[in-house]
Amino acid sequence: MAKKMNQIESKKNLVWRRFRKNKLAIVGIVILGLVFLLCGTAPLYIDYSQVIYQDVTRAFVAPCLEHPFGTDQFGRNLYARMLYGGLVSIGSGFAIVTMRFVLGLFFGAIAGYFGGRIDTIIMRIMDVFMSVPAIIMEMVVIVSLGQSILTLYIALTVVFFPAAARLVRATILTVRDQEFVAAANCYGSSTFRIICKHILPNGIGPVVVDAALSLGATILAISGMGFIGLGIPSPTPEWGTILAEGREFIRYYPHLGIIPGLAIGICVMALNFIGDGVRDALDPRTRK
Repeated sequence: MAKKMNQIESKKNLVWRRFRKNKLAIVGIVILGLVFLLCGTAPLYIDYSQVIYQDVTRAFVAPCLEHPFGTDQFGRNLYARMLYGGLVSIGSGFAIVTMRFVLGLFFGAIAGYFGGRIDTIIMRIMDVFMSVPAIIMEMVVIVSLGQSILTLYIALTVVFFPAAARLVRATILTVRDQEFVAAANCYGSSTFRIICKHILPNGIGPVVVDAALSLGATILAISGMGFIGLGIPSPTPEWGTILAEGREFIRYYPHLGIIPGLAIGICVMALNFIGDGVRDALDPRTRK
């Protein structure tokens, strides 16, 4: 047991050393850490009432000491809305990626391990989901179930998890015929134990990389749905919704578009840097 634990620890150290060599990945961590720090500590010094309080007499105030990011057309504090909006956008991104990861592991593992008719049925269902354009699928789900945070989670999970399931299936197909799996079968291990203890740990690397790379795309999708009016409903702040609310006034008050647009772009860029670093650390052969 101690030897096995030492091997796991050694592997973790090796992955971390490879990750540190990617300078852009470290930059991404620093940027994301600052975003987490600003957004995560916002409830400690900014009351939520500042996010939703409207005072039209203070509308379109330019960035100043009292309002670092200015105010919107309703006189709401844009700085407070951006910080709380970051909690919503990034938190929603992590939640959706987690749901995608779990469902992808579940269906992909079943299809890849059992094969045959079960594999065919599951993969054809995944093909049906993937054959519909993502934006149309998202709109159908949201319009059908009603606009809410939970509905947005369901819509984006339905769109994203089939690709994860196919990736998990492909990974398991390369592992299930290995000798250690055959040995576990001969030893009498249950199917659940073989999948969870032997197959997934030895083939989960590409899945983790996919989850890391998809987080930025997920936050971008959340913001996109908010921008077209099908995301998290107002007055709950979310970066895409904040950008959509100010788009009519961007010509005369550019801070209403520049600030949320930069927040989305910088956060997604940082997450992509981190995802590339994770990919290179787990599979150095992918490096150019």
